[in-house]
Amino acid sequence: MSFADCDETAPADKGTDCNLRTLFLELILGIFHKFWKKLMNPFIFFWKTFMNTLLSSDQCGHLQYEKSKTEEKKKAKQHEATMLKKHNDESNTEISTLKQELEMAKKRHAQWYHELEAEAKLVKSDLEKRLKEQEQLLKDSKLKMRELEAISQSKTQNWSKKEQIYESFLNIQWAGLQVRF
Repeated sequence: MSFADCDETAPADKGTDCNLRTLFLELILGIFHKFWKKLMNPFIFFWKTFMNTLLSSDQCGHLQYEKSKTEEKKKAKQHEATMLKKHNDESNTEISTLKQELEMAKKRHAQWYHELEAEAKLVKSDLEKRLKEQEQLLKDSKLKMRELEAISQSKTQNWSKKEQIYESFLNIQWAGLQVRF
């Protein structure tokens, strides 16, 4: 029987050759495994140390990445705060300017109102003066009209008297002429 005829899964009753071979293989594998462990331990230690170093450097990189992210966020917040402060300052300046303009506009309006009020008083006094003058002219005109009516009536009466006198004179003259002829 050859080594190839002996199967590892073959039952132990096939022969002692197979059992011996199996025992031999197990012994060699055990020795190999023992030496392999001794050979591999430094390598495994080195590998673990290397991986830990990589991981720690990766973690450092990750920490640096996180730190840089945090710094970027901090810078962004500072920039935003600076921009907000600048905007706030600009807004305050604009509000202050608008308040000053409003105060100036109020003063101009008040001055314009007082000037307009003074001008209105002048115009009112001028109109009242003209009204009084016109009322006086009206009174004078009415008085003159009454005087003229009185004069006219007087003249009419005078003319009526003269007419009556003249008419009577003519009637007398006519009657005198009629008596003569």
